[in-house]
Amino acid sequence: MASGAALSFETLRVTSARDHVLHVELNRPEKRNAMNVAFWREMVECFQAISQDSACRAVVISGAGPIFTAGIDLMDMGNSFLTVGGEDAARKAWNLRQKIRAYQESFSMLEKAAWNMSMLQTEDVLKSVQAAMEKKGPEAVAYSKL
Repeated sequence: MASGAALSFETLRVTSARDHVLHVELNRPEKRNAMNVAFWREMVECFQAISQDSACRAVVISGAGPIFTAGIDLMDMGNSFLTVGGEDAARKAWNLRQKIRAYQESFSMLEKAAWNMSMLQTEDVLKSVQAAMEKKGPEAVAYSKL
């Protein structure tokens, strides 16, 4: 699976950047990579699969188009946050908390993966990979925010 060919998603594109390195790209540039319902589900599926791939030693995450992400897709997800079920304010708050925790799991999956993640924002994917594999911090790599 290190080639990424076996992974196919609606909101993510997974490719092989080089040996032992996968590139996961948020792939909704027409929506500025806004995070919709499918994205949250696919992040978990994607990184669960990658964490089982013994050939993968590093993952670079980026966004297609001019920006990484615009954040939550409010047109797609806004209603699900506004119509949280519950008989009273306390139960609605609890249900909203549970929903937010479920979405947070998408990003917690990155921390739980079998490798040590190092996140750098660089324009050059291979610089990010090399820095991660050499365990360099951001201060040791020329970088710019995208």
